[in-house]
Amino acid sequence: MGSLLKKAKECEKRYDWQQASDFYRKASSLALDQKDLLMAANFHEKMGFCFYRAAFQAQDNIAFKGKIKKAIREYQEEFRLPHGPGQGGKV
Repeated sequence: MGSLLKKAKECEKRYDWQQASDFYRKASSLALDQKDLLMAANFHEKMGFCFYRAAFQAQDNIAFKGKIKKAIREYQEEFRLPHGPGQGGKV
């Protein structure tokens, strides 16, 4: 998982938000496989941020709206995942 995070950070430094979100998505899947819900939730938050930033690089209004919708979905997914024992997704 460490190499995925390193690659995601490198993409962020290059402002390649779409690619960074792809690496965070892979890391989130690994975290879920390991039953680490807190880490998976954190990755969804990072994906939301990446899509938010990517929206401002969009070439047109339709692409902008699509990226913003993806950002919202990722933030909702981050909220849905439990953040600790017995929390059931509540922050």
